[in-house]
Amino acid sequence: RGQVLVSGMNIFKLGEENLHLLRRKIGVVYQDYKLLPYKNVFENVAFAQEVVEASTKTIRHKTWEALRKVGLDKKKEAYPLELSGGEQQRVAIARALVNSPSILLADEPTGNLDTDIAKEIFQLFENANKEGATVVFATHSQEMIRARNYRVIQLSRGRVIKS
Repeated sequence: RGQVLVSGMNIFKLGEENLHLLRRKIGVVYQDYKLLPYKNVFENVAFAQEVVEASTKTIRHKTWEALRKVGLDKKKEAYPLELSGGEQQRVAIARALVNSPSILLADEPTGNLDTDIAKEIFQLFENANKEGATVVFATHSQEMIRARNYRVIQLSRGRVIKS
């Protein structure tokens, strides 16, 4: 029951032909990174811009900006398998941020990372939130959540049990 509005759009009334408009407002970060192994760091991040048919100049500028935000501009020519898990996750975050989404969804983005790297990843999401993105972060890491003053919504079997 009810409706879900994203940037004023009722997603249930959006229709298949306009779904791409909603997708352009959402960045997604997965636990297992979902990087393209045959593309280097720069190409992986730029790919999100290519999909929305940005100009070459825009792709170059926004990709560099995203890589600088996550501290990977010096790794631009490296391939995913040459990177640590934390670096791969930062590439995935840069790719999710490059289109300046209003919503950033993160599914266990620190699940495969050690505590120090996980703290760095949390900081990247906090920075995205400070820049205006709504961040929805799914995690089992209770200690990381308790260490900060986040709004927490607990779900169990698809139902809200605490908010």
